[in-house]
Amino acid sequence: LFNGYVGKFSLIDSHYRALDVWGGVQTRYAMFSVMICVDMERCDLRLEEENDAGNWKSLFESMRNYSNRQYALILPILKRSLITPKEFYALLALLLCEIDAPEDETELVVSTIGEISEEVLDELQTYYTEEMGISNFSTRLGNLMTLSHAIR
Repeated sequence: LFNGYVGKFSLIDSHYRALDVWGGVQTRYAMFSVMICVDMERCDLRLEEENDAGNWKSLFESMRNYSNRQYALILPILKRSLITPKEFYALLALLLCEIDAPEDETELVVSTIGEISEEVLDELQTYYTEEMGISNFSTRLGNLMTLSHAIR
């Protein structure tokens, strides 16, 4: 059921962490976890010392190209949205709910996912109105949904 979720989660998590740590849109560093940060401009530096580095260099170049495409798509939306940590967690939950359920999934699974999505949106509304004091939160919610769609 959650076949494609790990890739989506990793993508938004690394972008959000990089933006949070460095405070701006940049493409040099990729935060893959609290403990793993990669300098995308120097990831193949060690390979220059090895004799059989050709295949590794191709792999790193492919990774760099893929990352740059993702950065170009996701980071501007993420920066413009200025999402808070609570919105980030809601985004992850919404991404979890936007799965493509196989045709043989039961109605119970599909309705449960719909209920979770509805609960997340209700909690976001409460967060916006009560904790942030925003009465018109359509722009913030729209940015969050746009980000969710871009990642999907």
